[in-house]
Amino acid sequence: MKYKVRQADAKRSINIEGKYDFMEESPIQIDKATRMVRILETDTDGAVKTVMIDNRLYHVRVRRRGDGFPEEVVVKGVPYPVNIDKIESTRYRPPPAPKKIAGDVVASMPGQVIALMLKEGDKVEKGQSVLILEAMKMENEILAPKSGVLKKVASKEGDLVMKGDLLFEVD
Repeated sequence: MKYKVRQADAKRSINIEGKYDFMEESPIQIDKATRMVRILETDTDGAVKTVMIDNRLYHVRVRRRGDGFPEEVVVKGVPYPVNIDKIESTRYRPPPAPKKIAGDVVASMPGQVIALMLKEGDKVEKGQSVLILEAMKMENEILAPKSGVLKKVASKEGDLVMKGDLLFEVD
């Protein structure tokens, strides 16, 4: 993981290699100097509370913004406002927005529609079989990607479809 932290006008590059084991001494690179770090105590959210750097004990408190990013680090009672310019880690990133599941289903290979289980306007549940596509002498059950209403059925029994052709839409 690599962090670029700005404290006031000074930029610092903090390079953390791999994960740190609790109470194990590990190297950390701050700017160009390598320091030995041992994490002694953490908060319930995983933030470091007590750390030993080069055999010197530091009590640390991290104050976070609403999005989870640190905005101030208090070391031995002295507050240091910080701003993180770049993070190559997921530790302080806000959770990703939930992915929207598309309702369009396309043929993953050329084949022939040999059976339709539902028709346009029918209610469908996620994982429910909508049609059977015969491809490469195998019958492939094509399932609904999400629950909803079958908005469009783009082919009928007996139709030949090519890879990428729309089979059906769930809304």
